[in-house]
Amino acid sequence: MSGEAHILTLAALNDAPILSPWVAAPIGAVAFTLLAIHLDMLLRSDLEGIRRRLRTAIAVLAMCIVPLMTFALAGITPADERRFALAWLLLIGLVWMVLVLGIIDLFVGWRVAKVLLRERREELARLRAELRRHVEEAHRERNRRLEEPQGD
Repeated sequence: MSGEAHILTLAALNDAPILSPWVAAPIGAVAFTLLAIHLDMLLRSDLEGIRRRLRTAIAVLAMCIVPLMTFALAGITPADERRFALAWLLLIGLVWMVLVLGIIDLFVGWRVAKVLLRERREELARLRAELRRHVEEAHRERNRRLEEPQGD
């Protein structure tokens, strides 16, 4: 008896979407709005070059993922095998693209950090040399004043 009930439950799930549209649509709308705000803030930021382009591409792809995921979760039933498989394959492809772009952004960030670290080290070495020069000048000036005859 329990085997038949299990089969009936799977058959019932096959005719219904994974999530109710009443659940998926509001979550998708909030996620899409947050991504749009993130993209707007990103475009207004002072981030430049490849990092800005990578992050913009990631945000745009994420904005494509949200409605597709909402549709895949609430608009297609597993009984519609072609659309169901196509939607989920597209989602997997888009998520992989986001992951690859994120990894590229990570490596670019490491490269930028390495360049900045090298610049800071060079600046620190220059400042140390300048400080050493000032200290030596101050010592010479002090020694010169100590060697001058005192006019008592």
